[in-house]
Amino acid sequence: MRIIVTILILGFVRLGFSKDDNLEILKQNVQHWINLKAEISNATSEWASQKAILERELSIVELERSELETELQTVSKQQENVGNEIDMLITQKAELEKAINGLKPVLDKAEKDILELKKYIPAPLYTSVKKDFESIAVIKNKNDLISRLRTLVSLYLKIETMEHETHILREIFSIKGNQKVEMQVLYIGLGQAYAVSSDGNNALVGKPSADGWTWVNSPNIASEIQNAILIYSRERSPTIVNLPANVKEEAK
Repeated sequence: MRIIVTILILGFVRLGFSKDDNLEILKQNVQHWINLKAEISNATSEWASQKAILERELSIVELERSELETELQTVSKQQENVGNEIDMLITQKAELEKAINGLKPVLDKAEKDILELKKYIPAPLYTSVKKDFESIAVIKNKNDLISRLRTLVSLYLKIETMEHETHILREIFSIKGNQKVEMQVLYIGLGQAYAVSSDGNNALVGKPSADGWTWVNSPNIASEIQNAILIYSRERSPTIVNLPANVKEEAK
C-alpha cells in the first residue's frame, strides 16, 4: 500500500499539481483503491462460498448419478433375468405341448380299451360309473387332452376299486323259461359272481364274457352260496366255503 501511495504522490508532483490538489487526488485514488480491494475481497469471499456450495452440489449430483447407474444396472439385470425366464417358459410350454400332443394316440387307445371294460361291470354297479363312461365321448369331441386324461384316470381307479371289492346286490334273473326270480348276488371283484334265491331253490354262477355277464344254473350249490353271503355279511361265523369257479350249463 505504501509503495502504491508513494508512486501516486511522485506522479502527481511530476504532473505539476499543487500540494493540496495532490493530497486530495491522492486521497481519492487511495479511497478508490481501497474500495476496489474491498470489492475484490468480497468477490473472492463470495466466490469461495459459492464454490463450496457448488462443490457440495456437485458431490450430491455425483452420488445420485452413481446410485442411478447402480439402479439402472439392477433393472437391466432384472430385465435380462425376466427375459431368460420368459424364454425358458416358452421352451417349456413348447415341450409340454409336444408331450401333450403325443398323448393323443395313447388316449385314443386307452379310451377304446376302457369302453371294452363296460360289459364286465355288473348292471347294479354300472350306475356309479355311468357318467364317467358318458363323459369320455363328450370330452373327446372337445379335443381337451388334459380333461380326457383326467377322466380316464378317474374311471380306471373306480374300476380298479370294483375289481378288488366284494359286493352283495339284488338282481332279477330269468330262469326256467321266462320265470322272473329276485336273487341275492355275491360279486367277487369283477371276475366271479354267485346268485341265490331267498328260498334256496335257485342258484347261478356268473362270469364276465365278451357278451357281458353269463350265468349258469347251479341249484346244487345254493346252500353254499347262502352260507358265503351270510359269512361275508357277518351274520354267521367264518368258515371255509367251497364255491366252483366254472360250471357248464348256461341259465335259461
